[in-house]
Amino acid sequence: MGADYKSLTNGMSYNFAEPFYGMRFGFDASVTDSDYASSIFAPFEHGPRNDKTLTLGTSINFANVEYYDFQPVIKFETLRTESNISFHNRDFASIGFDLRSSF
Repeated sequence: MGADYKSLTNGMSYNFAEPFYGMRFGFDASVTDSDYASSIFAPFEHGPRNDKTLTLGTSINFANVEYYDFQPVIKFETLRTESNISFHNRDFASIGFDLRSSF
């Protein structure tokens, strides 16, 4: 059984070009509106499921640290989903580490 839904995402991001104390900062935000045909967790009177998700993120690129032409990046992300069916509401946060090419 596959997921049967339509989704529209609007987002924006901004990355500072100049380092600040040897770090480059980036920020992003997006809003997603998803419409699902049905949910097995909802009584029939709720109608189709609709989720709205807000995602906020930031990244820190350590511009003065480099190893084989790669720079470390730490990413922070938070996500909140509100649904008309409360079972699907969720809050999520993550911290990640990545290596980005310095080319």
